[in-house]
Amino acid sequence: MNKMLFTHRPHVLLSCAALLAAQLAAMGQAALNHRYSFFSYTNGTPVATDVVAGADGTLFGDATIQNGQLQLDGNAYVTLPAGIITNSQAVTVEAWGDYPDLSEQGLWGNLFDFGTQNANNQDSYSISFCVNVNGSQDLDAAISDFDNANMTRENCYAAANLLPNTVGSYIAAVFDPPHGYIAIYFNGSLQNKIPITSTITPGVRDANNEIGWDNWNDAKMVGNLDEFRIWAGALNGLEVAASYQSGDALLNTNAGTITSLTVTAGAQVVEGGQEPATVLATASGITNTVDVTVLATYASANSNILTIDALGGIHGKAPGTSQVEAFYGGQSNSVAVTVVEPISTLAHRYSFSDPAGGIVLDSVGTLNGSLMGSAVESNGTVVLDGTAGSYVDLSSNSFANDGIISGFQSATVDYWATFGTLQNWTYAWAFGNSTGAGANYAHSVVRDGNSQHEIDNFTTAGGAGFAALGDFANEAVHCTTVMDVPTGHLAIYTNGVLSGYVTNDFAPLSSIATNFIYIGRSLWTAVGPFGTGDPYVPAAFDEIRVYNGTLTPQQIALADQLGPNNTNVTVGALQGITVSIPAMQLGDIIIGPVLANYGNLNNYNVTGNSLTPLFVFTSSNSNVVFQATDGKLHAVGEGKATVTATYQGFISSQVVTVVHNPVLVNRYSFHDAPGSATAADSVGGWTGALPGGGTFTGTELDLSASVPQFVQLPSGILSNYPAVTIDMWCSFPDPAPVNCMLYGFGNTDTNTALPWLGENYIFCAPVGGRIAISGVDPGFAGEQGVAGAGNFTATNSIIHLTSVYDPPGGTESLYTNGVLVGINRGVTVPMSFVYDETNYIGHSLYTGDPHEDLNLNEFRIYNGALSPVEVAASEALGPSALLSNARTSLAVTQSGGNLVISWPAAAAAFSLYSSPTLGANANWTLSSATPVLVGQTFQVTVPTSGPTLFYELRH
Repeated sequence: MNKMLFTHRPHVLLSCAALLAAQLAAMGQAALNHRYSFFSYTNGTPVATDVVAGADGTLFGDATIQNGQLQLDGNAYVTLPAGIITNSQAVTVEAWGDYPDLSEQGLWGNLFDFGTQNANNQDSYSISFCVNVNGSQDLDAAISDFDNANMTRENCYAAANLLPNTVGSYIAAVFDPPHGYIAIYFNGSLQNKIPITSTITPGVRDANNEIGWDNWNDAKMVGNLDEFRIWAGALNGLEVAASYQSGDALLNTNAGTITSLTVTAGAQVVEGGQEPATVLATASGITNTVDVTVLATYASANSNILTIDALGGIHGKAPGTSQVEAFYGGQSNSVAVTVVEPISTLAHRYSFSDPAGGIVLDSVGTLNGSLMGSAVESNGTVVLDGTAGSYVDLSSNSFANDGIISGFQSATVDYWATFGTLQNWTYAWAFGNSTGAGANYAHSVVRDGNSQHEIDNFTTAGGAGFAALGDFANEAVHCTTVMDVPTGHLAIYTNGVLSGYVTNDFAPLSSIATNFIYIGRSLWTAVGPFGTGDPYVPAAFDEIRVYNGTLTPQQIALADQLGPNNTNVTVGALQGITVSIPAMQLGDIIIGPVLANYGNLNNYNVTGNSLTPLFVFTSSNSNVVFQATDGKLHAVGEGKATVTATYQGFISSQVVTVVHNPVLVNRYSFHDAPGSATAADSVGGWTGALPGGGTFTGTELDLSASVPQFVQLPSGILSNYPAVTIDMWCSFPDPAPVNCMLYGFGNTDTNTALPWLGENYIFCAPVGGRIAISGVDPGFAGEQGVAGAGNFTATNSIIHLTSVYDPPGGTESLYTNGVLVGINRGVTVPMSFVYDETNYIGHSLYTGDPHEDLNLNEFRIYNGALSPVEVAASEALGPSALLSNARTSLAVTQSGGNLVISWPAAAAAFSLYSSPTLGANANWTLSSATPVLVGQTFQVTVPTSGPTLFYELRH
């Protein structure tokens, strides 16, 4: 059961102090909140009775209860009361039942859906479980904390055909956001587990809760349920096994005593790679073996060789062998794992320094090529002018050489080139087959349709690909592609620095076709936006190298340092490391940096270029900075902490300061004189223009859509801010048209295929109630946003909108009237990719979008991310008052046996600290009491008895 343990400490108030609030510690384990055994009738009507909490369900359609079973025939369902999982941080749903085969089950038939439905009849803010995924009869446990559940929906699938015609099948779906996973169990055994980022509280809005149906209005489930249970908390694998074995009639999650552990892992892991460990357990109270990987703890016999994270991931650090040991329930077991160096051999090298009758010589291998079209070799480069037919063809003897990479287990393609002006879908290199379109290929694109560069590896054996931010137009670039099938890494390095990677199980290189090997040409020869095939690249290539094997990130950095004329990739021994972490803003999530010095490579950023978490960071104060299992440092509290990094036997420490100091940089209050053609910025002096005019009333600026009228802010107004908050008050005299924009900061670019589109921006669309950031062209192709907050233009009343773009913290948040209405926790586009050249209030960056009638009361821009407390304080203060960083004083009043400590809402950036003494021996710590905003003051209530404590506000 959930328990709340309170420790009361009495306090004495001094002249400028208050008392420490009662400390609250929560102890939680899974508690059975609801149980439906389907045996009850009320006044002759069947009811899904909740024997635990009285949250009875109502039967609809043809739903019946017979002989202790809920019977659903595809035209029936059960609704459960709203709030069925409210305030639960984690949830487990168990169900025993019978399920028919695919011929009877409807598409997307759901066992349950707890969430709500938006205005477009879409599932929203939900957890759900589907027993027939698009006709495949796979199982799918899903969570989404967005308005449209398909946005950032996180799905955990289990194999097909587990259920059909199996009497008494048992399902358990575990949604555990605090530990970051969803798991599906069938008949007591784990089927699948995936990582997640969504939350149940506050993410799920359980207003429409159904058994046998969903909020998409999909087909209703067919099946008979014997038992349905909802737990507040996550049952672990042992508890699930015990519950299944005990059956639907008994409540028992005790698996008994652990009797044995077995840990398994691959015999080898590559240096810099990762290998999962699996831990299986037997217990006295169950008959089956249970996966307890996430429950076990781990140790490495030599952390300089390998480390193992809390989820059982083994990370290779340096060559050697070490024991990996797992511990759980008083038992332990170990396995030996060897870390091996990636092995790479230079297989092909093209330096373009030996023109010989149009032949391009391979100075290392035998895969020579030909200059095609107008391609020429000149002064150690091959020059391709971008005209049709100008490229390097290495295809003529590719079969004799088994292709260029087709015979390799892993490969690295390394080139130096200077590019001209690029059209969409231009290629640096492409290896594979072509029937007018590419097939069984690997290729490198230097500008895709979204102003990015990318790598793709797709064959009939599978594949993966990804795009990295920024294209190579008019740039000199050293680009390295690593295709490392054994470790599952597909990565791009730009100028020696990691620019992106995926860890999918992409296609083996043996499945890459050997038909065509092109430099500067696409395999898409007869399709695409250019009609006759993709364009040819305008570029001068200095060097192209192909390795049989994987270059390490350090070797790639050394190659970049030495340039195209030196093939030395011997990095040398590691000599030391240095932590180099800048001051962090509260909420920042960063990777290092930690710099390493090798014999031939200095100041190499090992954290920024690592494909897996390599470091063991420790912090002297985890309330200020801590390292999560993702290997990143999280700034969670203001103050200082000593962060220590350990890497391959070397140690370095640094004092890191965490601050929270968003700065108001621009303020437009629209109190300009009637008839003014500009809008004044009272803070930053960045005056806004009114190209179509506007009406100042003394308290606001009124803009008309018919003219149209809008505010144009100066280019560069967002400067180089890592995070930005837009805080504004406005109203809409009438409902606005779809696709109008409340504001947009970015650029409008002429695109060859689709002219006059917005690119690289942040914006707010008021009708859809959404905000977004995008770092590509056109912008809509790469938006990361928050949606579904409602139509802001539906009422004429003043609305307070706050948009927080916080890429360093990985989030984007939207507030209305001080209340969070949406958050995206997966933001990866940095503010540096926003081209704030054309900036508007009341106008879109897409030139064809409509305008809206708009009344502006206040518009503020902060350099930094306002916290939820500061947003609430801004709402309380209103458009006429500002948050303040100025020192203020505490006020104290007595209320019964308690003292109420208060301070102004304007001081939202300050926190309450306490110390038992003053002077040199003072020990100031952040108060554990949570301030409550009451009117325009923050308040903390504490009891009046106990030891003396001194208080102060600190910024």
